[in-house]
Amino acid sequence: RRLERVVAVLLVEFRGHGHRSDAEGMIALQHAGTVDEVYTVGNTRSLPRVFDIEGLQQTTLSQVACGEDFSLALTDTGEVYAWGDANYGKLAAPASADMPTDDDNLPYQPLPVRVSGFGGCRLVQVACGSNHSLALTEAGRVWAWGGAIFGRLGPADVSAMPLDEDGDPYQPTPVLVEGFEGKSVSYIACGNIHNLAVTHRGSVYAWGGAHFGLLGIADVDGNEQLSDLPVDEGSGNPYQPRPTLLTALEGVSVAQVSCGSAHNLAVAEDGSVWAWGGAKYGRLGVSSKQLAAMPTDDDGDPYQPRPIKLETLSGHAVQVACGEWHSLFLSDDGAVYACGSARRGRLGLSESNRFEKSEDGEECMLTPQRIIGFEGRKVIGISASAYFSLALTEGGDVWAWGQSAAGWLSVSCTNVVGVPEYQSTPAHLNLAPRTHVMPAALRLTQDAPLLVIVSKERWQSPAAELGLRGLALPSLDSYAGSEEFCDIVMRVGEHKIHAHKIILAAASPVFKQMITALGPNGASSPAELSVDGVAPATMHSVLRHCYNGHTEMTVTYENALQVLAAAHRFGLSALKELCVQNLLFHLTRDNAVLILVAADQYEAPELRSQCIQYIVHHLKAVQHAPQFAELPKHLLRAIKLRAAQKIEQITSQLGKRQRVAC
Repeated sequence: RRLERVVAVLLVEFRGHGHRSDAEGMIALQHAGTVDEVYTVGNTRSLPRVFDIEGLQQTTLSQVACGEDFSLALTDTGEVYAWGDANYGKLAAPASADMPTDDDNLPYQPLPVRVSGFGGCRLVQVACGSNHSLALTEAGRVWAWGGAIFGRLGPADVSAMPLDEDGDPYQPTPVLVEGFEGKSVSYIACGNIHNLAVTHRGSVYAWGGAHFGLLGIADVDGNEQLSDLPVDEGSGNPYQPRPTLLTALEGVSVAQVSCGSAHNLAVAEDGSVWAWGGAKYGRLGVSSKQLAAMPTDDDGDPYQPRPIKLETLSGHAVQVACGEWHSLFLSDDGAVYACGSARRGRLGLSESNRFEKSEDGEECMLTPQRIIGFEGRKVIGISASAYFSLALTEGGDVWAWGQSAAGWLSVSCTNVVGVPEYQSTPAHLNLAPRTHVMPAALRLTQDAPLLVIVSKERWQSPAAELGLRGLALPSLDSYAGSEEFCDIVMRVGEHKIHAHKIILAAASPVFKQMITALGPNGASSPAELSVDGVAPATMHSVLRHCYNGHTEMTVTYENALQVLAAAHRFGLSALKELCVQNLLFHLTRDNAVLILVAADQYEAPELRSQCIQYIVHHLKAVQHAPQFAELPKHLLRAIKLRAAQKIEQITSQLGKRQRVAC
């Protein structure tokens, strides 16, 4: 099926899955396994991180899915593991008193725990909404758990369910979703408050929140037939708890569906695309004439109450992706089309003069337009979120465009004056060589996204570089070490390196202090600044980072320790973080002790913590290394403490599983 080509890219909002880090909003899973890898980019992280999920080292993952504050992992044997926020049934298990709590005193599960309750059935897909989840069995049956308002879990009896602090019901264990009329389901998708399911014969069922065309259950005249549906007490909006066949798609063999928070797209086997739900900013891709004829919601925004076939899209589509306010379409020839809100570059369209203005002044594109880029490569997977979009090309390359704030596009360029807040055209996310992205479903509607990419093959190159290339940054790279406009010369040993005061001062407070200490330079020749204890090659790497913020040819495994020392000395926190990530990616039994010592010396607490955890996991092998016996006493104490905590953690987990078994 075409769905086998979908990239495992998930953009979600959550406050802390897995092991907590000091950086708010970041996942921090331990780098200790050997099979599967998970890359993450979040709202406080500038570059892709790779972690092996502790507790799943001996399994092979086939899919990952993320909701708000929690994550799911599906193994190739059909088992599901969950971790993160343990409230309100998100993990399909009740929260317990011995769980750790976050800053809001809410319990969370730091390690993946196996989700049971599927009757021994093998699972083939999982999907997450904001606080509910679906699981699909090999036999085509659908299970659900988590938040139950708006009928998201199907026609289950909510009267006996526990209530959250807002008085809303939730289901703490999986329940079977009834109502598919004996049909076998082949694909599932979750919106925030609704769900879609595709059967093996290509029919589409919808259930959950039903207001403003969300479920597409209107008749041929556009009458939504909502009067007989139950109404949510909190919002006053109707909902349909029973999966309902979309009659508008009868006779259409649907291959894939995507849910936004307020709109939906479906792609058929014949390459046609159907759309329904909220149409504001042109996110449905229909013509202006069709848009003008639509009913409007309480805010006066248009919506489409019944699936409508798009006549505005060129070619045959093979995949669709719904963002919050825009949509993406992938054709069978590898072209990507976009429509909807163009704010902050989320459409990837460079010709802004073609955008239209909505009534509230938002720039938008009403009909799908082709995105130019990707260096001529064929795109095989797409995804979209509230603020940016991603695409996968043949060979495993990932491309990003849209808002670049807070690390969402994996940009580390805080030292560059004039860096744009968004990337208007596709830019290449430079992952490691031989990184291959797995097939998986998409979850793409949250406001503060996190990128998760699962890779089956470990890195082969010891000098793998990280970061984003192709970003439209000021062209300062050519001035690094150049005599042109030079007003300061850095004397590094016997070498002289030409530089520019304003760039150095803007990049580093330490450089600024050193330049200020030189005093006024009345001579016509450039001032001289002596820098001792740094190799010329390392200083060139530092300057390249100061001038453009790029990581290409700046940090490699071979120079990471030297650059880390220089970054720490000169107060270059972003460069320091690049070094930390590179060293984490290349952590092995042979170099763990050496890197730990450097992390301690250069005050890199995250690298220090990860090294200690890695050493604990490989203690038998690492402790025989000559450097281990020479470790300072405080580091040996830290390793012993972490080992004791690990034993206590494992004992606690075993105790829980024994209690469950009883």
